[in-house]
Amino acid sequence: MRSVRVNRTGGSVLFESGPHTIRPNTLAGLAGLELVQQIGLDKEILWVNKDSVGAQNRYVKYGDRLVLLRPPQRRFPPDLRIFTEPLLRKAIGGVLKFVFAPPRRPREMEDESIASFFRRRFNPHIAQYLVSPLVHGIYAGDYERLSMQSSFLKFLWDMETAGKRFMKRPAEEEVLVKELKVALGPELTRTAMESRMYSFTDGTETLARRLREKLGETVTIRTDSPVQRITMEGDEIKVRTPLQSRSFSHVISTIPLPTLFRVLPQPPQDLVDSIPPAVTVGVVNLFYPPGSVTLPIQGFGYLIPVTTAAQNPEDALGVIVVSDGIQGQDTGKFEGGVKLTAMLGGHYWRNRTSYPSDDELLIAAKSVVARDLGVTSNPSITLVTLQRDCIPQYEVGHWQRVQRLEGYIDSTFGRDRFKVVGSAVDGVGVNDSILAARKVAKRLQDLAFLETMLE
Repeated sequence: MRSVRVNRTGGSVLFESGPHTIRPNTLAGLAGLELVQQIGLDKEILWVNKDSVGAQNRYVKYGDRLVLLRPPQRRFPPDLRIFTEPLLRKAIGGVLKFVFAPPRRPREMEDESIASFFRRRFNPHIAQYLVSPLVHGIYAGDYERLSMQSSFLKFLWDMETAGKRFMKRPAEEEVLVKELKVALGPELTRTAMESRMYSFTDGTETLARRLREKLGETVTIRTDSPVQRITMEGDEIKVRTPLQSRSFSHVISTIPLPTLFRVLPQPPQDLVDSIPPAVTVGVVNLFYPPGSVTLPIQGFGYLIPVTTAAQNPEDALGVIVVSDGIQGQDTGKFEGGVKLTAMLGGHYWRNRTSYPSDDELLIAAKSVVARDLGVTSNPSITLVTLQRDCIPQYEVGHWQRVQRLEGYIDSTFGRDRFKVVGSAVDGVGVNDSILAARKVAKRLQDLAFLETMLE
């Protein structure tokens, strides 16, 4: 999460080089909102209503066109684009196949790629032109490599596992949803359910900044002392840093797995070697003064499916129309301008040994918006960021790797003594990490209570 306010004469512009918004109305979203409330940020939220243009309209690039995707509308006359728009019309057969064909999966299959699942259960058209862009938007990843069982689409895998076409939320999740709604209270819960996303006046990094402020009142936070070694000594876990060595009864790690493996005692080499590299993404923010450009689309932005180098020479993943999504972050004479964020690279750069310079990324981003949006004028303010190794990749077999990791850690440090949470294992979104941390904290709290009772 990185939010940068660029000050200029007459006002300022806020740019995001990480997550632009946070979702409030999923299970993980409610957990994230609970944390926002606990640290006193709930009154500072900029909400985006479900009915707004930024929430409703999302586009996918299909050939040389941007095609609007909207949630189903209950209206008369009905929207007939599903029969006239080639992108949607070619998806009908795949949807009917999923609904009416009995779910069958080879008995020995423990996992498969997202691409394989959608080709098998739907059709190749849906896989390439509707699913691969979604994977670009969330993981900046290759849907041919990423695990269906461990993805944001896992519910479809679970439905097939259960032999069902529709499934209710698991009972334990229903209990947690009710618990979170009670904690949030009726007013905040209602607003969350009516909203698609939210941010803050100074961007999503506001959450991280406020959390650090609150924790700093009772917790020692060191950002200048990288962990060098973690070992088990006696009945305690010793953590060594350049500044000191300290022993703890419990440790929770949120650092990337390659970094963690370097400080753990003799992790299995085949497990270490099996962890896929995280992807690197170039994020280019572009601002155009009010009235200087007119976009051919209105909405959150568009995503680009897997394409050939000839079709996509810039390795673009998608473009966010930030000014249609979140209002209230820019000030003064910059209010009402057009703000775009182009995302480049990701899995396309998997085998690169070097990355484009800032100037090259800016040229590439301007080329993308010129071709796709017809924006040929130069932006008045820009910010280019290369986010190195920013998104872990849950490739096929991810869940099995996580289980092996947990088994090694439990055998080395003792059950429930050392936990790994965060984007490396639990989901790459902000809310995913918050929900995972909440579950671990609750588990440790329950164990502490149990130990007190036994004493």
